[in-house]
Amino acid sequence: MARGTLDTVFQYLLYLGLRTAVMLIQACPLEVLRAVARILGTLLYWIDKRHRERAIEHLTQAFGHEWSAERIRATARTCCQHLVMLGIEILSLAKMINRFNWYRYVDLSAIDEALRVVLDDRGIILVTGHFGNWELMGYVIGALGVRTYAVARPTDNPYIERWLLRTREETGQTILSKFGATDLMMRVIESQQPLCFLADQHAGKRGVWVDFFGRKASTYRSIALLALQMNCPIAVGGAWRLGNRFRFHGEINDVIDPRDYADDPDAVEKITARYTRSLERLIRNAPEQYLWMHRRWRDPPPPRRRKTPTTASEATGRRTG
Repeated sequence: MARGTLDTVFQYLLYLGLRTAVMLIQACPLEVLRAVARILGTLLYWIDKRHRERAIEHLTQAFGHEWSAERIRATARTCCQHLVMLGIEILSLAKMINRFNWYRYVDLSAIDEALRVVLDDRGIILVTGHFGNWELMGYVIGALGVRTYAVARPTDNPYIERWLLRTREETGQTILSKFGATDLMMRVIESQQPLCFLADQHAGKRGVWVDFFGRKASTYRSIALLALQMNCPIAVGGAWRLGNRFRFHGEINDVIDPRDYADDPDAVEKITARYTRSLERLIRNAPEQYLWMHRRWRDPPPPRRRKTPTTASEATGRRTG
């Protein structure tokens, strides 16, 4: 059998396995699923040494000056449990949440003011990170009758990708590929529909280096550039689980208006730094629900370039005249 045929068969088997898992998960009571998630998450913590050590390292960098080593390890373990529970929740969302019952699961009282911005005539960019249940807000906004568009990397499995796209469409979401989607993003904003980004991914050497939990992190400049170009605000928010229940608190903790930075030559860096600080404040509400094992600080920042003096006075630091 040819290699391409083997890959296709393997991808289809993975798709069938995922659909089977979804049926099993949706058939089980959430109390059972929570217990299973705690067990599987604890196993993941002990078995996956690489991600365990990375989570502990990142938590130590972020909280080592105020937390004990024991608390850091306990948070890393809870983070693994959260990751498993998150997967279960995402696979359950389409069955559980709709326009008639969303309020049973999500408290949106903290975003009343921001909703006015979401529904104004300028469009809006919604920014969150790998925190809490980052899929949930899109489901809830869709349940409220507002179609959202999210920018994401397509999965490598075409069967799973088509199923995910179809499922999200049913909940009022449209997924845009992160590759070459700039024109589509601009049209979404022009049509006054919310455009959603996960904004805490490593952006490589071309990113803007801003502080995130006391350490420089490369961050995509495209969000700030798009907001400035389209003159649309950026709202920073997320939803995190309350206790061990399927109950969440949704919050938007900052709304950034690009008009406040219109004449600032460092607007892109300042806007990027501001929404990154807002994400950090959001994560501090429930740090055990952040994905500390992902490579947010993959590379060290480049060395700062010293400006080459062009005159003798600049070289000596003296003023003339």
